[in-house]
Amino acid sequence: MVLFFCLAPAVPAPSAEESARPWLGKELAAGEAVIWYLHHSGWAVKTRNQLLIFDYWPETRPPEKPSLENGFIHPEEIKDLKVTVFISHAHEDHFDPVVSEWQKAIPDIRYVFGWATEPGDNLAILADDHASETLKGLEIHSIHHRFDGIPEAAFLVKTDGLVIYHSGDHACSAEKLNETFRNNIDHLAGLAPFVDIAFIAIFCRRDGSWVNSGDRYTLEKLRPRVLLPMHSGGFEKEYRQFAETAAKLMIKARFLAAGRRGERFFYHRAE
Repeated sequence: MVLFFCLAPAVPAPSAEESARPWLGKELAAGEAVIWYLHHSGWAVKTRNQLLIFDYWPETRPPEKPSLENGFIHPEEIKDLKVTVFISHAHEDHFDPVVSEWQKAIPDIRYVFGWATEPGDNLAILADDHASETLKGLEIHSIHHRFDGIPEAAFLVKTDGLVIYHSGDHACSAEKLNETFRNNIDHLAGLAPFVDIAFIAIFCRRDGSWVNSGDRYTLEKLRPRVLLPMHSGGFEKEYRQFAETAAKLMIKARFLAAGRRGERFFYHRAE
């Protein structure tokens, strides 16, 4: 397996005048993706035929001209695409109700909720502990935990020759692995030999260490080709700290740390 991963050139944060349309219209092959960091645990992933949006939470007011290039969703920019919005759980830093407004402008949009909510024509609800759904070119699997007292999901998505994992808040920072956490990761590991792109929430333990037992187990079992740390919106330097710690521990994975909202990456996997 040969992996190429190209980071967009290091440039200043884009102005509000810039648009993601050239990248959204880029012809992609199977196994390729354009990725935008949308702040905190939010990501947009453009594959050959799909636009996937995970856990969108802008936190701040959008600029005058929002775009993926500055880390915000503007429905008009993506209205011609096949869009699937994933919402792992109901915490406000993972779910902004504004996402429901996008369907007014985007004809081909679907929502995937990780907990039981009101049913709808364009909704998929994956509320069971190990749930699965197939939607127009997407194979979706979810796992659940209730570490914070509410149902929280993580998603494994197969589409266009890619396997993508978004952890939501699924994590285990204790020294000893939680049994639910272990069983969940084992379940996902049985669904794919490796993950192409993994978005994993990071949490610093009280002793100041970044890479915990849950992170190690996830990397060992899911074997991600590329891992992008998340869940530190406004403190993006922590992504770099996590990656540097992992490198010192000789953890074999390619880590990419988003430095700002709207940062763009390109993924290409060649056999």
